[in-house]
Amino acid sequence: MSGDGRHHTPQFKLQVVLESLRGEQSAAQIAREHGIGANLLSRWRDVFREWAPQLFQDGRGEGAPRRRASPSGNGSSGSRPSN
Repeated sequence: MSGDGRHHTPQFKLQVVLESLRGEQSAAQIAREHGIGANLLSRWRDVFREWAPQLFQDGRGEGAPRRRASPSGNGSSGSRPSN
């Protein structure tokens, strides 16, 4: 079975996954409200749970996607980006 070709932004996926993790509504209700299947939401949650711990590995987020450095700096200061 193939999907309808829709692509959801990472921000949308994160929003829906975090909403489902709050536990205020069932996964089926959240999926329905956002126009996605419950199985798709389940896959997104599985991916989130697999990769989320790496965000906190040795305090620097090794293995996680990096934020783009601002044009005025090189991002090597070790401080948190302001955006």
